[in-house]
Amino acid sequence: MTVYGEIYGPGIQDMDYGLAHAGYRVFDIKVNGRFLSFDDFAAACAFWQVETVPLLYKGVYYDGLVEEYTNGNSIAAVEPVRSKFKGREGIVITPLVEEWSEQLLGRLILKSLSADYLDRKGAQDNA
Repeated sequence: MTVYGEIYGPGIQDMDYGLAHAGYRVFDIKVNGRFLSFDDFAAACAFWQVETVPLLYKGVYYDGLVEEYTNGNSIAAVEPVRSKFKGREGIVITPLVEEWSEQLLGRLILKSLSADYLDRKGAQDNA
């Protein structure tokens, strides 16, 4: 089993999310070389009481969906946020059931970064 997660907060990037100490959230789990479906992932994290990255949307794709969720204020932040950047980094887009294609991208998983995140001044990633 491989658990994939993200460390975030003060000292990790130039964003503190209002945290006094760094935090950790899981975003994926692979068992025997295969990634878990969303429902199995959610069940495993709930069973082991592991905090996951925030789920912004689960449902049918529609025009404007990616843009709507990529931008905006951070939902991971707690007040008071001391860093200058208070926005959303972006989103990760995955199917509910794992998809793989050798001809296309390999594993189907996409990331959309917000323009505000990419344009922030003095950006740092210390991880």
